[in-house]
Amino acid sequence: MQQGDLNMEDTSGYEEAPSGPAAILEAVKKFGIGKLLLIVIVLAAVLWFFVLAPKPGIIRVTVAEMDNPTQKLDNVQVDMTPSGQKTVTKFTTSSGSVSFDNVPSLTDITLDILPPSTHRIGEDAETSFKLTSGESKSVSITMAREVSLTVEASVDSLSLGTECKTALPVTVKNDGDASFSVQLLGDGALKGLLESEAKAVPAKSSATFDVAVTAPAKKGAAAGKIRVQYTDASDAFTIEATEPEQLRVGPSSFSDRVEPNEAIKKQFTIENTARTAEARDLKAELTGDFTQLGATATFSDELPLKPREKKILTLELNAPSNPGQSVGVLIISSACQRLQVPLQLDVEAPRS
Repeated sequence: MQQGDLNMEDTSGYEEAPSGPAAILEAVKKFGIGKLLLIVIVLAAVLWFFVLAPKPGIIRVTVAEMDNPTQKLDNVQVDMTPSGQKTVTKFTTSSGSVSFDNVPSLTDITLDILPPSTHRIGEDAETSFKLTSGESKSVSITMAREVSLTVEASVDSLSLGTECKTALPVTVKNDGDASFSVQLLGDGALKGLLESEAKAVPAKSSATFDVAVTAPAKKGAAAGKIRVQYTDASDAFTIEATEPEQLRVGPSSFSDRVEPNEAIKKQFTIENTARTAEARDLKAELTGDFTQLGATATFSDELPLKPREKKILTLELNAPSNPGQSVGVLIISSACQRLQVPLQLDVEAPRS
């Protein structure tokens, strides 16, 4: 075969089929660009409607009395307003609840609650929010009783050793026209740390409560409110929980021999060896025979005992007129500690 035969052009009429991007373009031309665009639009619409489009949600609102969740409030007007849309108004049922369906999601929602004349909305009510797509949200609204009460603690803060207890005077004034049964409790970080007895405060008068205060188990500040139960009448208060005080008494015991009817005066030194905690509510109590002898134990002052400071406690009594032995215990206590000092007094027989 000659070399010219190898370079001969194929003239058989066969046309090679396109491949790669050219093949795709050719197929699109044959199918039709308009049809393809229509399919893309339909698929995009399906994707948006079933996957991407935000779905409406549900809001369920429950209205109950503050501190009394079982006391539901019925016939309370609740207005629900999506941003830029019409307000929907409903009223709570006998179970204190109302439900809004098909609420637009991903938009600002506002709830307006119109309380009855006997109550008002609590300060922490959640009335503005957004729903995620298809979200079902439950909102609890608490209503405080409508009162004219003012709460005033004797101090706005105190320092107290961890888990120690003290009493805090709190005054409640009633400016209303009717008596109100008042019981004080703690809100916020003070929840469960404050309590008082319940007693009626007559109209146009005031009463002072000794509120039992317990410091938290961990050191640090616990801030909240002292509040009248079922109402939002309150006063801000803070407990600064510190290391407990460390009391030491000297001498640690007392023993003496005396003559009948002899006047006795003995001093004890009380020291707070703690670095930061002050000793509050210092008290002295006598037990045993010494209570029958009319003995007294008096501190040099009634102030809290600051860290690294001392104060004097004086024991005074007159010895019995008859010979014999008297025993008892001097109990020294604070908000955190309780110390016991054994006491013994021997009255000698008169010398002949």
